[in-house]
Amino acid sequence: METSIGEAIEALRRLGLSRYEALTYLHLLISGGVSPKAVCDATGIPYTKVYDVLKRLERKGWIIQISDRPVLYVAKSPSEVIKKIEETFKHRISEARRLLSELEKFRTEGASVASILVVRSFEALASMIKDFFRKAEIEIRTIVATSYINELINSLVTSMSLKVRILLRPGMKPPSRGDYRYIVGGILPLDLIIADTSRMILSLGRMATTSHPRVFGVVISDEELISAAVEYFDTIWEQSSIEKN
Repeated sequence: METSIGEAIEALRRLGLSRYEALTYLHLLISGGVSPKAVCDATGIPYTKVYDVLKRLERKGWIIQISDRPVLYVAKSPSEVIKKIEETFKHRISEARRLLSELEKFRTEGASVASILVVRSFEALASMIKDFFRKAEIEIRTIVATSYINELINSLVTSMSLKVRILLRPGMKPPSRGDYRYIVGGILPLDLIIADTSRMILSLGRMATTSHPRVFGVVISDEELISAAVEYFDTIWEQSSIEKN
């Protein structure tokens, strides 16, 4: 009997119950309507925890409260519980199948899932840009449109021998080291940093209506997106001016 109880507990845990929940359900199933104290005495579950365990089981649909005074609970029949679980899993499987089928359509239509990390603070963004410069092996390409990113880039290129090409918004201070050019025409307040051809950061920069930088960026590792960004950068580089605008 001890072995079968242990196997039953493990089976219930595989269905999503905690050990305390599994113990409580089995005790109610075997004993019928019992009080929280009786559950404690029979299972060893601390009295301070047993009410939470019973409420969780009730919310999950495994047991029901049949009396308020005294407080008594009874287990629902295994067939009823298993039927509900089967229906829940069928719904989840159906929803997963639908979502995955939609994603699969993207592939057949020429789209793919890219690796993108959202950055929500300037501190995190600055740390990642420094990491880009530290780990780059061949070249850094960057489009600089905001003053605070310009200051950060300048501080990084000063102490590096790595090849760096910088496209600047007209009127911005040039770096002390590295190749730079000024973009001909206007530019949106977007900063772009590409490390070799493996990673890139796109920062949306300062919002025009705020007096303080509001940084929102993404780190991208998708090869196709980075390849397109490199081509975009190189095209603008060839069209840009070496002289300060």
